[in-house]
Amino acid sequence: MNKALTFVTLFLALAAVAAAISLRSCLPSRGGEDGFVLNIKPSAVRAIRIQSAGEMTELKRKGAAWQYVSGNLKDAGNSQVAEEILQTASLLMYHDRIPASEIQGRDQLSEFGLRSPKRWIEFVGPNSTKLFFGKDSAFEDRMYARLDGSNDIYLIDKSLNTIVDFEPGKFRDTVLVGMSTDQVDRVVIRGSESGETEIVRSATGWNIVKPLAVPADAAFVERFLKSLLGIPVLAIVADDSGDLGIHGIQEGKYEISFFVEGRKTPLVIRFGYLPGEWPETVLAQFTGRDIIARLPLSARKLLEVGPNDFRDRRLLPIDGDLVDLIRVTDGEGQSFDIQRSQEGWQTLRDGVLLPVSGATVETLLAALAQTLTTGFVGREPAPISRKIEFFSVLSENTPEATAGEQIVAGVVFGAEGEDGLEAGVLGRAGGVIVPASILDAIPPDQSAWCLPVAPPAAQPPSE
Repeated sequence: MNKALTFVTLFLALAAVAAAISLRSCLPSRGGEDGFVLNIKPSAVRAIRIQSAGEMTELKRKGAAWQYVSGNLKDAGNSQVAEEILQTASLLMYHDRIPASEIQGRDQLSEFGLRSPKRWIEFVGPNSTKLFFGKDSAFEDRMYARLDGSNDIYLIDKSLNTIVDFEPGKFRDTVLVGMSTDQVDRVVIRGSESGETEIVRSATGWNIVKPLAVPADAAFVERFLKSLLGIPVLAIVADDSGDLGIHGIQEGKYEISFFVEGRKTPLVIRFGYLPGEWPETVLAQFTGRDIIARLPLSARKLLEVGPNDFRDRRLLPIDGDLVDLIRVTDGEGQSFDIQRSQEGWQTLRDGVLLPVSGATVETLLAALAQTLTTGFVGREPAPISRKIEFFSVLSENTPEATAGEQIVAGVVFGAEGEDGLEAGVLGRAGGVIVPASILDAIPPDQSAWCLPVAPPAAQPPSE
């Protein structure tokens, strides 16, 4: 055989092998290959159907989550259980296999409980697969099973069957809401003592808008939302709202409403009775799933969170890049300005521009941002002992706004009392209590802001 013929023969052989591999990859999946019972790809499964104890339960993939369906009932599915089923099924191996050729008719299937099995699980996807569960074997923790459309019998572990035999409620989401905090942009709390509190997310962060308009502490809001959205469900009491009164639930009272992206109406959790036979629990309605659930009593404590808990306790965090001018005013109304220039910060005193310490300005901004309020009062400080204002100075070429000084923020300080120094942030109702040490960062003496200026060099004596 010459070299050319050998090459052609080898080429044709390799092509045949490649074609066979390609053809096999296009064929439907078959169980029993390589010791695995099922040949499924978890990410490709769109639904899981389970028949057990005379009931059919379905878990349907819905985006990144799962939906529970049983008859006409639909609810949030337990994603953790769904993923556990898929993982267990994809790794299910058989210990022994009896081929269909050794099975003498369908009557012999009855010996393994696989002629008309009442328990099965189906994976719906590109290659749908159904697995029937039969009788237990003589070996502990093992049982018989077969695939739909085949009489091959497999001896398998009970791991997958154990999940299938869950009560239907186990396939429902055990977290009441199960959303992420970044999906929520507004919350309204109607509690017993704190009245109504409302917080809203804006482009600049979270703000309290009711009962007062002040910034909210972003870290505290995040912790609150995680607690709210992660409330565990101890049990589902009813699958529809029905008569809320029998559960001690009233609309508009003892409830938390929250708005999420993509919905025009809010989701609401309404709290009701504390059942005596179930200590440390509370009944609640969740409109997002139209259920009455038993929740841990700790969930009801979220109603006690009020505006003072949400408030940002920093006195005045401010972006220094927005500030072009700082005005300091004493208790007698005397003021001076500190202006940003190309050379740095400057102040005009006695008709002379003097350089201002940039470090002193940075210390001021840091002190205002880091000083925490220790209390709140319902009035603005009076009389005023000191005032500091921050402005942005817009040029005549600015089309968006009128040229000149535009107020950015400001703080006024009153008298010092036993609890601390009263202060009020411009544009916010009421006042706060802060440590009096904040005034050390706002010297009323203009010279305290200035850098030392070297005396002019001495001129040599004239001859």
